[in-house]
This record gives sequence, C-alpha cells and structure tokens, in this order.
Amino acid sequence: MQKNKLIGPLLKSGAGNPIGNLRIKEAYVWLQDHFPTVKPRGFSLSEIIERKEDFIESFASYGLFVAGSSGIQGEWPKLLLTQGYDGFFYLDHSLPDQLAAKHWLVKFSRGNDQKLEKILLHEAIDMKIARYLGLRVLKDLELHQRTLFIPRFDRQIIKAMRQTIRRWHLHLMCNRELSNLSAIFNPILQGWQQYYGRFYGSGMSAIWQHMNAYLIRWMRRKYKNLARHKRRARYALGRLARYFPNAFVHWKMGVG
Repeated sequence: MQKNKLIGPLLKSGAGNPIGNLRIKEAYVWLQDHFPTVKPRGFSLSEIIERKEDFIESFASYGLFVAGSSGIQGEWPKLLLTQGYDGFFYLDHSLPDQLAAKHWLVKFSRGNDQKLEKILLHEAIDMKIARYLGLRVLKDLELHQRTLFIPRFDRQIIKAMRQTIRRWHLHLMCNRELSNLSAIFNPILQGWQQYYGRFYGSGMSAIWQHMNAYLIRWMRRKYKNLARHKRRARYALGRLARYFPNAFVHWKMGVG
C-alpha cells in the first residue's frame, strides 16, 4: 500500500525529466502547487533549434541541460516538449493538458561533429523510406538544422478512440456476460493495439484506462452488491483481469 501511495507523487515530480516516453498530465497541477511563482515559458521553433540563451536558461531552471543527456532513451541530449495551440513549445509538464496540441521528443546533436549530425539526418529519412516500402508509419520525423523533432502520439487519434468507446455504451449491456463483451469488443481493441500500440505507447495507456472505467460502470449496473461501491467494483475488475487476462488485450498486458 505504501508503495502504491508513492508511485503517483514520484511520477508527477519526475515528469519534467522522465525515463521513457511518458506524459503525466496531472504533473502540471503538481508543478503549480510546488512552484507557484514559476510561470511556464513557451519558445518558438527558431529559439529551440538555435538554442537561444533564454531557452537554455529556462530549462536549466528545471534541472534540465540541453548540453547533456536528459536520460530519455539514450545518451543524446533530448527533451520532452509539448506544443501548445499558440504554436509555442513548452516543457512537457509545464503546460495544462487542455492547452496541449502536439507532443514531441526533441533530440539535439552532440557537439559540432558533422559525422554525428549525419545520424540525425538518417533518422529523419528513415520514416520516409519505411513509408515508401509500404510499412506502417506514424508520422515523418522533422529535422530542423541540428535538431530532430520526433512525434510522440497523436491526440486526435486518442480522442477518436475514446469517443468510440463512449459510443459503445457497454456499461448498459447488463444482460451480457464478460465473455460476450470480450467477443464483441476485444477484436477492435486488438486491432488498435497492433496498429497504434507501437507508436503511441503512453497515449494508449489512457485508452485502456478509459475502457476499464466503462467496464467498472458495467459491473456496478450488473451486480447489485457493487452498485454503490465504486472502489469495490474497481477491485473486482482487477480480480477479473487477473483471472481472465485473455478477455481483453490490455488485460493481457497487465492493465486491469
């Protein structure tokens, strides 16, 4: 129990410099509570690729150094940035989720070695080659001089999947058993995972939680002893996920 209580605060406090491709939307509230006087600063594309002094100093105030590695997926200097609807780029957890339009992993070149810069160039064209060869590709990488912008996940696709789950109204299918729901919806969820899972990582986790939320509502309607007990229903769903992991693709991955 103590371990579970620590996970949330650790994720929020480390969201500005995480290991892996994560987006913790609640981290914005954590940042405002702990640093109320620090105002989020947005930067233009030119300020980032030219590594303007204000840009470097602003991110250094969060303990992030563009001259060194952030710890995200390797040794090259990287930052997780969120692009707002105003077109500016912000440190990922310094922008509230409702103002976020796109999410990027920004990879900077190391030093002035032209051979190393060619690595970024080749990375940028890899996706175009993959698309030409008929492979499934999320989006092309964007190379701006010595800085590579890698799209993390597409908010519009995530939004569309959430709306699809909502339109299913599965929480009203009280006459159906778990096996019926699995037969109806799991093939669709499997398709999403196969097509989008490899690209959207952290974005897909929100979809699985959304699906679980509707399954909890289904259980509370189906079983009278759970009708007024949301927490008990959540535990019951967890038990189902452990007993029947093949019912849904995300349960098989441990998201139950």
